[in-house]
Amino acid sequence: MKQVVVTNVFGPMNRGDHELFKVLIEKLEKYDLKISAIARDPELCSTYFPNIQFYEQLGKCTEGAYFQQILSRVIYLILSTLTPFFNPLKYLLPDSQRKALDAISQADLVISCPGGFLEDSTPSLYTHLVQLLASVLFGKRIVMAPMSIGPIKAFLPKNILKFILLRVDAIFVREPISEKFCQQLGVSSKISDDLAFVNSNLAFESIDHESNVNCIVATVINWNFPNSNDSNAARNKYIDSMSETLNNLHASTNLPVKLIVQVENDLPAIEKVRYKLNMPCEIMYGVNTPEKIKELLGASFCLIASRFHSAIFSLSVGCPVIALSYLPKTSGMLDLYGLSDLHRPIDNFDPQEVASSLKKIASDRQKFIARTKELFTSIIGGESPFLMYIDSKLSSN
Repeated sequence: MKQVVVTNVFGPMNRGDHELFKVLIEKLEKYDLKISAIARDPELCSTYFPNIQFYEQLGKCTEGAYFQQILSRVIYLILSTLTPFFNPLKYLLPDSQRKALDAISQADLVISCPGGFLEDSTPSLYTHLVQLLASVLFGKRIVMAPMSIGPIKAFLPKNILKFILLRVDAIFVREPISEKFCQQLGVSSKISDDLAFVNSNLAFESIDHESNVNCIVATVINWNFPNSNDSNAARNKYIDSMSETLNNLHASTNLPVKLIVQVENDLPAIEKVRYKLNMPCEIMYGVNTPEKIKELLGASFCLIASRFHSAIFSLSVGCPVIALSYLPKTSGMLDLYGLSDLHRPIDNFDPQEVASSLKKIASDRQKFIARTKELFTSIIGGESPFLMYIDSKLSSN
């Protein structure tokens, strides 16, 4: 039985990443494979995917001395990988991480999970690079599932990534911005649709578009504004603008506001937005799967999407949406699908303009539904280069 390891899994901690991983696993489970995965939270992932063996991600650290712990584990990892058959240094890794390393060493194929983690807005980039570097040093066949790659400005991680990408079998990206970044690194890539689109036509057909809408919905991101000269001021401006937009929409529709917790780490920002609202607001803690998010959005007047995959979920059920672009993946993908009018920059959007645009779109909901249905029909009706590649590799072996 062939062994496949999926690395860099964030999974249910982010409802969008949950959807991406689920679609990938559904594809792999069509074949006779032993599937394991390396995840940030193995226990949480196991509750949603009990048939998959999960291991803890290499380089995961507890709070405090973050860079020192990362550095030490990277050193252990590289030394262990250079002499994989017997090297006592690998036993210095935590047990679950050592087992993750063993799983990579035994894999016939390593797939880097789809998503948007290969960028430098947080130090977790190094942890993700460790998993891929281990796979390269073991000489494994590696496929990068549809993802966004970059931006990465720092010399060291950028060149580690280049070293890795030059040695993988195939790279699939979700938008032209990532494709251009790969070209700058001197590696070739191919555009393939984000995997969240794969099941979206099913969601679209299951929604009752004639039902009455009963709320305004938003996703809020606890973003650190890494490119701002004053990150605190930029974050406060974003919170104020989100709150003002929601207040404007409520004033003109009299609909209640609901805030989706797409990622648990967003709660501090979500609470700040709620505090600034002029009406009662419900934080939707229990909307904890992509299916539940789509169900909520199907009965919503509109969505302000700070999290990109909430925008895809909204499109998939015909809910008017404007996405706030915090990384190039948001604007890049929406531009790719001819939806440039549906995104704004997160650090400089006009609350009144966004509220006005959403009300205009929602005033002719059927026109918006027809537009999005045409989009999903064209995407689903086509052939996904990534899924075709996986079929060709697994069918031939």
